Amino acid sequence: MPKLKKDYTAYVSGLCDDQTFAMLTDPDMFPGKMPWKDRRDFLIQSFAPDIDDLDIIKAHAGLQPLLHYVDTSVSGDMVGNYAAKTKYERQRIQREKDEIPGRIDEAEKAKPADLPMPQDSKDIIRLQKQKIQLESQISAVRNGEAEADLRRQISEIQAQIADARAEYARRGTVGSNGIEAQRAEILGKITQRERSTDFTEKITIPGLNEKIDRLNKEIESLRKQWIDTDAQEFDPDNNICPTCGQEYPPEKQKQIQGDFNDRKAMTLDRLEHEATEKKDSLEKAQAELAAKKQATEQDKKAIADLQARLDKLTAQIVRPAPFEETNEFFGLNKKLEAAQVQLKSISEASAQHVAMLQEQLSGITEELDSIQRRALNKQIVEQQDFRIEELKKKESELSLLLATYDKGLALADRFVMQKAQDIEGKVNGAFHTVKWKLFGEQMNGGIQPCCEATVHGQAYNGGLGTSERLNAGLDIINTLSRVLGISVPLWIDNAEGVTDYEPVDTQVFRLYVSETDEKLRVEARA
Repeated sequence: MPKLKKDYTAYVSGLCDDQTFAMLTDPDMFPGKMPWKDRRDFLIQSFAPDIDDLDIIKAHAGLQPLLHYVDTSVSGDMVGNYAAKTKYERQRIQREKDEIPGRIDEAEKAKPADLPMPQDSKDIIRLQKQKIQLESQISAVRNGEAEADLRRQISEIQAQIADARAEYARRGTVGSNGIEAQRAEILGKITQRERSTDFTEKITIPGLNEKIDRLNKEIESLRKQWIDTDAQEFDPDNNICPTCGQEYPPEKQKQIQGDFNDRKAMTLDRLEHEATEKKDSLEKAQAELAAKKQATEQDKKAIADLQARLDKLTAQIVRPAPFEETNEFFGLNKKLEAAQVQLKSISEASAQHVAMLQEQLSGITEELDSIQRRALNKQIVEQQDFRIEELKKKESELSLLLATYDKGLALADRFVMQKAQDIEGKVNGAFHTVKWKLFGEQMNGGIQPCCEATVHGQAYNGGLGTSERLNAGLDIINTLSRVLGISVPLWIDNAEGVTDYEPVDTQVFRLYVSETDEKLRVEARA
């Protein structure tokens, strides 16, 4: 019966949605035209929605050791979560293990080659005795009696010069002590007044000027606001109701105008009050500024007077000639220079002897340092050997841990394969002819999701002929109709190319090509 397209679409929508209708009316829709991810999700949700990781593990004896690895207290993809976490941890452990040989090699290279020799214990006693003897000889040469006596004389003369200089300075300042006390007092007063003047000129006066400028601006602003407010006139339009457009009654108009005048008067009073307060503040600031300027001028005049008094006192101080220009200093210094020349002569002879002894002492010290360094190197070697043993132990522990991870991951891989087989088995058990390949094996031995229909091992989109593809589609439609609980008419185009059909539980329309029929002819099978 002819139908409009919209009526036909509305009728079909009452049976099922467009996608389901297409899957149940076109044998090629589900296995060939539908995206494989959508097809795969539909199959798993329809035929294997309740497969649980824990159930799979318990159902297969070879997978039950996984119970010692995975967290069975959580639901969902417990094996996948375990595998992801373990792979990440294994990579970290593997990197740590891979670094150990290099660290062992570094520890081996850090071992010093210069190690203690058998004769070191005897040599160190001999060398220490020789060192003590040489140090004693050097000390004796340096502490010779003649040289020591000259050094004492030089020290005494230097002390006499220091005492004479101090006495000379005391005598020169006896008459100036009172003047110095007066100068110190005046300097203190000058410093105090200069600090006060400097603070007033740099801080107080600029602050007052800034305050006066700000108050002038605020007073001018209030004056302009007062003028603008005083110039405001009552707007007659305020007597008209904004809703109905009619004038208010006379009493209401009088009230509105009175309110306007009251607000205006209050505003003018407020502005006058604020302006009065600002003017009072301005007058106080101006008075304070004038007082500060006057005080500053007085301080400057006082500083000038104090400086004049200070200059007069300074001129009265007696300053004697330097001590180094006196006859007393010349006499003591001449005695000092003579003693120093004599000491230098003796010291040069002693220095040659000391240099020879010092050279011998340096050689012995170097030998002792070598022995001590070899003894220290032995400790370093022992420390590095201990470190190497620790690294080897750590490497062994990490290897055992990696083996444990590998065992768990191998079980996880077996689980993934088994889960794939269980899902495929549950899905394929619902179909008569078609078998579904839901997982593909990768080159590295893993699996990845896929969804491909097969018949007797041949891929639907690969090696099947027209008849086999059609019957595969009919088998799929039979199963989907049963699962969905929906049966709609099925159309088979190019039916003349297929002789043997898979039986389906629904009404089937088969379209044939007939050379003798020029018009569409319908035959109904009883």
